[in-house]
Amino acid sequence: MSETPRRRGAFHLFVVALVCGTSALFFNTACHAYVWRVRANVVVGTFRQTYCPPRLLGRVSSASMATNQGTIAIGSALGGFLGSAIGTRPTLWVLTAPLALTWLLLALSPAGKTRELPLAPGPAPHTGPAADAPSPA
Repeated sequence: MSETPRRRGAFHLFVVALVCGTSALFFNTACHAYVWRVRANVVVGTFRQTYCPPRLLGRVSSASMATNQGTIAIGSALGGFLGSAIGTRPTLWVLTAPLALTWLLLALSPAGKTRELPLAPGPAPHTGPAADAPSPA
């Protein structure tokens, strides 16, 4: 057979769900999500180290980590507040529903149409009044 690996993978997930039940399917999906998250971290880290100038790399990395960790804390507080106000199950639906729309971030942005990561930027050209002046010898 000339099936693609993706089709075979989807078929195997279907068989796992039929034979072992949905809990095995959720476990399998979680393992796949973890593997893809690790791959994404490697790609993002490599891109950041390649694209950012060395003098700014620490600032960019720390800003990225602060944003990531800060949203985790805000989400935890929001989940706790909503969970006590409206209950656990409605809170899960309220906080999960926006995740279904996250694909729009890529679909509607230029990043979603980009096939390759951009190359490292070169030094910025000097465009001041002295740019055309001859250099002193």
